[in-house]
Amino acid sequence: MDRDLVGEPPAMRSSCVLDAIRADDAGPLGDPATLAAIHRPQVRGTLLWAERGVMNEPQGLYGEARLAAGDLDPDRITTRRIDDTNHYSALFAEPATAAVAEAVHAELKQM
Repeated sequence: MDRDLVGEPPAMRSSCVLDAIRADDAGPLGDPATLAAIHRPQVRGTLLWAERGVMNEPQGLYGEARLAAGDLDPDRITTRRIDDTNHYSALFAEPATAAVAEAVHAELKQM
């Protein structure tokens, strides 16, 4: 994450090239087999998602409505919002580490 961040506070920004991001996103994430894989998981799992977006905007990548529209099998994939996180802090902040530990513990109890 530090490598991606350029500039000086408060005018910091991503060093990523928008066209490269779009091209990359169109690859695996646009692949029909990849998109369909969430509907046929080989194992149970929990999708943890950040409350806010990349720039702390109120709508993150996922949300209740988007996940509901995804029609996930609740017996195979559960979802859980990590409160008080954005796209980046969900990886490192205390709420995220606790959420990961709780999700792993819950899955182990069901084994």
